[in-house]
Amino acid sequence: GNAARLGTTAVAAHQVAAQLWLLLSFVCDSLAVAGQGLIADALGRGQVAGARAVADRLLILGLALGGGLMCVFLLGKEALPSLF
Repeated sequence: GNAARLGTTAVAAHQVAAQLWLLLSFVCDSLAVAGQGLIADALGRGQVAGARAVADRLLILGLALGGGLMCVFLLGKEALPSLF
């Protein structure tokens, strides 16, 4: 198939990239899981403002994490492949 035409190096590189993507998606998803618990707790206590503060904080953290990862990958696009 197509993978055989690409060669083992290209397929291996794709697999490494896919595994990094999966790992980092779980890192980002941990913010969502924590946020659900914290917001549910705040809303259960009737603290709507507290829930909103948690949501706002997590939004900023998520944007910072996404932006940071983007910078790492953009700035390291030449160096990262040599690590593998």
